[in-house]
Amino acid sequence: MTLGLLWLARLAWLWWRPAAPVHAIAAWQRAAAQRNHALLYLCMGLLPLTGLLGSGFSPYPVRWFSVELPRWSAPWPEAKAACSLAHEWLAWLMLAGVATHLAGVVCHVLRQERSVLASMLPSWQERARERRGP
Repeated sequence: MTLGLLWLARLAWLWWRPAAPVHAIAAWQRAAAQRNHALLYLCMGLLPLTGLLGSGFSPYPVRWFSVELPRWSAPWPEAKAACSLAHEWLAWLMLAGVATHLAGVVCHVLRQERSVLASMLPSWQERARERRGP
């Protein structure tokens, strides 16, 4: 549940401060990055949801920081199994998305594409501004 709330906070942050577009990469790379980011955000939202739903369908109480939450469903083993399966597949899908994301970062580092990395790391943005001057 905490991860789900952090995901909502991250979405609010992105809405308030959208990421700067990077024009220094090929269009296909930009499209691949956008799709991979969408996949990661989808998984970040659905993983806590399927975990919470699965826990709600189990015979055990759901606790959040030692506070027992009210039951909203009777134990339902079939739904619990479906949520567990979805949760597992989403975890593998997110792992693949993270691996793809890291592979992209490594490619940009090896090619020394500083503008791409500067858009991700605030400290690099500040150094780039210092080098350019006022």
